[in-house]
Amino acid sequence: AGVDEAVGLSMDNMNSVKVHFTRVLFYHFYHQDRFPCACRTRSWCLPHWTRHLTNHTVDIWLAARDEQKTLYRMDRSGCLRNLGRGLRNHYFADTFDVVFVFEINALMHPQCRVLPARRVLLYPTFDLSEGQIANFEELGVSVLPDDAILKPPNPAMRAVLEEAAASWKPR
Repeated sequence: AGVDEAVGLSMDNMNSVKVHFTRVLFYHFYHQDRFPCACRTRSWCLPHWTRHLTNHTVDIWLAARDEQKTLYRMDRSGCLRNLGRGLRNHYFADTFDVVFVFEINALMHPQCRVLPARRVLLYPTFDLSEGQIANFEELGVSVLPDDAILKPPNPAMRAVLEEAAASWKPR
């Protein structure tokens, strides 16, 4: 489901953003198996937009929020494919350029702590003090405050938002 959408968005936006990484893992992200090629969660669609805005040379992985931390890898068309294994029993030998961790508690998961990464980005899901952010920086973890990140909605959620905006009438 969503292959036409994935390919269309990738074709429309391909190579519009230059990135300094070739291998990225999105850890503890929402994903719905019934929509492997389109983001239909009410949360972030960063793995999909990373593909749409770059190209197939960026190797995109996702570790889901389930108990097994099921692993998905994005194919050339922009679809996340279930690899049939999770981080509970699988370890990576190769280093990721970037590991993006969703939620501060997920950073403490044992599976997350042993991921080989050149850079770890943390979206904590709540405000941290400047001192807390500095502490994470000392540990090699960059904190991305909520108001510092553009979070494009998936097309289905965008339609809901546009419909709500169109029906809104000022009092």
